[in-house]
Amino acid sequence: MDRIFDEFVQKVVDHFHNIQILHKPLQYSYLM
Repeated sequence: MDRIFDEFVQKVVDHFHNIQILHKPLQYSYLM
């Protein structure tokens, strides 16, 4: 149970990290 939950959390963290990486260039382009 614990290990499955840890894997799930890691996937969620990776997913949000990818979203941030994708959105940062867009934010910079809007600022310019």
